[in-house]
Amino acid sequence: VVGGVGAQNKICEEYVTQGKYKRLTGTLFVDKDAPDKNSFKMKIYVDGKKIFTSPTIEKKTKPYSFDVDVSGAEFVKLEIVLVEGTSSMESRAFIANAEFSSE
Repeated sequence: VVGGVGAQNKICEEYVTQGKYKRLTGTLFVDKDAPDKNSFKMKIYVDGKKIFTSPTIEKKTKPYSFDVDVSGAEFVKLEIVLVEGTSSMESRAFIANAEFSSE
């Protein structure tokens, strides 16, 4: 699982991929203990350019599966942002089963 948004309102994870991968897949979901009114988005950047923004998700939203083309990327950054709501340690969204693949 790639971290979650807590007190800082935003979290980023950056990976050095050296052009080795074609796809990035995973599932975005909101912590079951997050306040009902909190919502999140995930953004994916390839070599500094935003290539993907997820729909806004909330606790009551089903987990959102994504499959993004990252072909040729030297660097991939994942960012989860608190869109609306209260920032707290219980206010988190996560990425589960994130995986780079060369197929």
